[in-house]
Amino acid sequence: MSVDAAIAQTESPELIVTSRFPDVDYPNDLDQIVKEHSGIVDHRFYTANNLECGIIRDDQGNEYFALRYSLVPESRDLFRTNDFRRSLDVNFAPGLHLSFNTNPPNRKGDRPFVIDAVADLEKSIKGVGIIARSFGGFKYIHDPAKGIEIEISPENGAKNITLGDCVEYRLTPGNISADMVRPHSPKEEGYFVGMSKDGKFGFIGKPNGSKYSVFLDQILNYSPENLYQGRPLRFDFVKTRNGKRTANIIIQPHATPTAGIMFDQEGLVKNIRYSDERDKNKLTGFGFISAEVDDIYFNPTNCRSRGRLDEGDRVRYDVVMLREKKRFGPQAVNIRLIVPAISYDQRPALSTDDRVDN
Repeated sequence: MSVDAAIAQTESPELIVTSRFPDVDYPNDLDQIVKEHSGIVDHRFYTANNLECGIIRDDQGNEYFALRYSLVPESRDLFRTNDFRRSLDVNFAPGLHLSFNTNPPNRKGDRPFVIDAVADLEKSIKGVGIIARSFGGFKYIHDPAKGIEIEISPENGAKNITLGDCVEYRLTPGNISADMVRPHSPKEEGYFVGMSKDGKFGFIGKPNGSKYSVFLDQILNYSPENLYQGRPLRFDFVKTRNGKRTANIIIQPHATPTAGIMFDQEGLVKNIRYSDERDKNKLTGFGFISAEVDDIYFNPTNCRSRGRLDEGDRVRYDVVMLREKKRFGPQAVNIRLIVPAISYDQRPALSTDDRVDN
């Protein structure tokens, strides 16, 4: 069965029958069927109609496609989530061990379709999350990468951690409480560079100009108001078959010492140019801020104060190394107006959308 065909049939109760090999008499106890394959959930995704799907990878690197009905009933709904935008059932948490059979794909290039999959409840999954809330002596880890919420009982370390802490955990599928919890500190440091043009992912920068892509669900304590160009971050690198990628990303407090960032500098705006002087609400352009040594280049979209900047404004800003088109060098970000050269009444107010990083 092709992936498209499987998705098309997911709302049909016959899927669990039609997804198996034809002309075979299967026993009623699906978990007793001999399994030919084993693997780990590599990642999951959702279709346009909010249908959860999983990609399973075995030890040889082969990939298989799975839906909720690929799992025997006893292996469904082993996790819970506080993401109410989706179903409350999470079936394909990355790291879950599965034994399964497959149907061969009907079309060349399709992944084989998983059937009769059973979760290995003896093998724990591991992850990293952030302490998101507490209630009645229990604390709860939110792991956005897996989309699940894990309870921590006082006996398993809830007393020793506080809200906002980053922790590693180990969880046995079917349990709601973590088996093990300990603090985790991401090893790498960098800063937020900006979002892609389509807004689907962002970039983490390093002082040498290196950039690494990041999806927002990989940021453990993400909030739109706290993520701006130049915001310090800590993160880990994990190895994949396509190279290394970022994971376990934590937004750091402003002015956290970070290589490649100078915080809270002050200077005067000079030589500012806007692309369209006729439209006072547009921020496209460039300018410079006077500094002790060299003037610092900035993009007006990095102003976080009300209104747009004008010649002679005194501002406070941070400096990071950024690559913008063909230009690479120090750039002022997180710009805040201290003393305006002209009054606010003479400045056009700007909507939040006008200050989104490009």
